[in-house]
Amino acid sequence: MTVRLRIILAAIACIAASGCAGTKESSSGARHSVTTSNERGYYKVGQPYEIDGVIYTPAEDWNYDETGIASWYGPDFH
Repeated sequence: MTVRLRIILAAIACIAASGCAGTKESSSGARHSVTTSNERGYYKVGQPYEIDGVIYTPAEDWNYDETGIASWYGPDFH
């Protein structure tokens, strides 16, 4: 085998092996984790707030169903 062929085969092997690593992602690029029966989400509703004289009051809406990507870093990162 020539050196060039060995380099090409090594590169192909590296590319093939890299497909085995990592986490599962959806078509949007979001990573998903497995939720057990003990780990359920919870409903977080904020306090009322005012913008330009209009008061908005967040409320629970158990029929609301939306999928997307979000993050919250908590008070330690403010």
